[in-house]
This record gives sequence, structure tokens and C-alpha cells, in this order.
Amino acid sequence: MTGLSRRNLMYMRSFAEAWSEDSTIVHQPVAQLPSRHVTVLLDKLESRKDRDWYATRAAQEGWSRALLEHNIMGQLREREGAAPSSFDGKLEERDARLAQAIAKDPYVFDFLGLGKEAAERDLEQATPSSCATSSSS
Repeated sequence: MTGLSRRNLMYMRSFAEAWSEDSTIVHQPVAQLPSRHVTVLLDKLESRKDRDWYATRAAQEGWSRALLEHNIMGQLREREGAAPSSFDGKLEERDARLAQAIAKDPYVFDFLGLGKEAAERDLEQATPSSCATSSSS
């Protein structure tokens, strides 16, 4: 029997603790994901609600592990839930999400490395020369 390293056993225990209430884990989205996806969920997210949300989206949309991690680090769940809309009652779930994403104009500036403390005002007031200077250093 292989795969029983200390690290794998710790992940198995974390998995059992994270989804302990479900006797029907096979029907959960997390059961449809590869083990490396599950380890990302366990390592990066604290709450069961967040893990389930990202597991559902990753399973439905076929996210790679890298994309799953990027979406978690970019707080996709918080960004998507921020814009109010009336699409939910009018369209199917996936179409409603797509319509909401288009309508809310989601800009992600992860590549700028500003961090969470940066304000939109700071970005607006930055001059092109200051951006070029900071990126070249």
C-alpha cells in the first residue's frame, strides 16, 4: 500500500474533519475534484462554506489547480457577491453568474502588487511615469 506518508495522512485527517457532517461525500462537489485541488481548499480556506463554494465552482467550470488557487487568493467569492443584481430569478444559475460578472465590470489588478491596503484613489492618482518607475525597480 502506498500514499501513507505523514503529509498524506494529515491531509486525510483534515479532509475528514472538514467534511465530517456529510455521510454522502460522493455527491458533494469536493468528491469530483482531484486530491491536489482538495489540498488547496484545505490549506487556503478556513470555513466550510468557503471550501464548498470554491469546490462547487471548480467542479462545475473545470478549473485547474492553479486557477483554483488564483481565484482563492484573488477572493473571487467576495468579489462576485459584492454586486447586487436581479439576474438570479430571471436566468439559470450559470447564466446569471455570467451576466452579473459582465454587468459589474470586474477589474482585477493582482499583477500590480498593490496589496489589500491600496485604495482605488491611489490607483487613479498614479501617473504613468510613477507606475513605470515602480515596476522597473
